[in-house]
Amino acid sequence: MISRDLRLDSLRGILLVIMTFNHLRGDISQLTSEPFGFVSAAEGFVLLSAYTAAITWKRDVIPFTSMLSVGFRRAWKIYKYHAVLLLFLGSVALASNTYARYWEEMFFTTDASLLHTISAGLVLVHQPMFCDILPMYVIFSLATPFLLRALQSGYIHSLLLASAVVWLFGQWVHPIPDMDMAFEWDVRTGLFNLLSWQLLWVVGLVIGFMHAHQGINFSIRPPGMIATAFGLVLVCFLVRHEIYALPTSILPHLQKPTIGVLRLLNVCAQLILALYILTALPRSLNLPWFSSLGRYSLQVFTYHVFIIYLTFPATWRFSRMGSVAEIAFHVAIVASLTIPVWLYGRYGKYVPRSLSLPKSNREN
Repeated sequence: MISRDLRLDSLRGILLVIMTFNHLRGDISQLTSEPFGFVSAAEGFVLLSAYTAAITWKRDVIPFTSMLSVGFRRAWKIYKYHAVLLLFLGSVALASNTYARYWEEMFFTTDASLLHTISAGLVLVHQPMFCDILPMYVIFSLATPFLLRALQSGYIHSLLLASAVVWLFGQWVHPIPDMDMAFEWDVRTGLFNLLSWQLLWVVGLVIGFMHAHQGINFSIRPPGMIATAFGLVLVCFLVRHEIYALPTSILPHLQKPTIGVLRLLNVCAQLILALYILTALPRSLNLPWFSSLGRYSLQVFTYHVFIIYLTFPATWRFSRMGSVAEIAFHVAIVASLTIPVWLYGRYGKYVPRSLSLPKSNREN
């Protein structure tokens, strides 16, 4: 087991806070939503999660069957959080007509059937608002043992090429919406295109593998790389904040669902700068509150979706009371992210072993 990297916990916590503010869609989100260009907290979280997986899975000391077991158990754990979230939200909607009406356009299938909503959600076809990330992580967790074995076998470039081809295919094909149109499932299909976003997961795994198992120091860059990355980020920053305008024909290449090619370049540029900064910081660097959120990121993420749904009617009312009231309410919601940390830290030891993280994956 490697020592815990507190930088990663702290960064995960920061990204969770940013996502919460963004999903609340208030005045603060004007500052936290893609502040440095066309890269959101979601891209950073996927890359960071994959990187963490690569540096912690001890592939060289456990057989591949054990790797498959770890991947399945991790996917099963994520799926159970997704299922419990759907069932909690469904129970609230069933108990309250007020919530059912508020959530009609964000939670229910298009036929407004609660049974259809829950059943289609449990098979990962229906993906209500903010409930499309965990299903993607289920697939990523199942695929990770195979991807790591390919890296261990020396197929780094082949894996990156194959992933890039799938990403390119995803620019025209969005699996679930396309199947929904073909089979008329009447579901909400979420924002993220799995075919496109898998590229970020693969890149994160590759970076983690190269760092932890090939000893590559990412603070060392070829001459001009940092300057080029900074220049690209600066241009995207100016475009994002409408200081410099691009032709409208270019804008589709910046879209988030499929990670358009220009958005991908922006992600890569910010990733280069982030790695350069991160490797310059000591592993022991710790932002305690953010680090606590990052350590229990699955529990915190699930809670943040639930609390946003639960407070949605109140959020709308606070927004009508003015910016000060809205900001105070949103800050209170973000502060409440401590609740799942406290609950899991206090009662997690009572969770059955089948519900807990595999021992080989409890560290960063």
